[in-house]
Amino acid sequence: MILYLPGYSAKNKVEQQIMSKAFTSEGYEVFLHEWKHWSDESIDLNIEDEMELISQAIQGKSIEAIVAKSIGTYVAARLIWSRLIDPQKIILLGIPLNDLDRDEKELMQLSLRRVQGKSFLIHNSKDPHGSVDDLNGLVRDIRLEVILKEAENHDYLYPEDVLSILKSKMV
Repeated sequence: MILYLPGYSAKNKVEQQIMSKAFTSEGYEVFLHEWKHWSDESIDLNIEDEMELISQAIQGKSIEAIVAKSIGTYVAARLIWSRLIDPQKIILLGIPLNDLDRDEKELMQLSLRRVQGKSFLIHNSKDPHGSVDDLNGLVRDIRLEVILKEAENHDYLYPEDVLSILKSKMV
């Protein structure tokens, strides 16, 4: 099963649905997490609450891969760090480097080190939420594959790239 963690904004729901459709059309089972604030704008994002909801939803399920976008990448790192999941492949789309504080970036590094060799990053060359230089600083000395896409936005609708990673053999 693929665990898909979207970006913060409710507009990511459309992107999530498109990505999920691409995965299911290739035979993958997908669990789509929806942030609580998507259905109630008066609620602020609470990572601990979201982690608890995710943990309950995936309990007893085998998570082979996680695909996470933007703030979902940080939640994925927290799930990995707390050992709530240990997927075979981790695909992170657009780490929001400008939106994470120093401690959050450090946790991202520690989590990526824990799963090096099975992590993939797709990052837009001019992502307004984090530069390529910032990304390189975060992942220095960590063994993972980085795919840079020529784009000036924080949109990560790359189902073909993600499917290619999902289908690839680990080396």
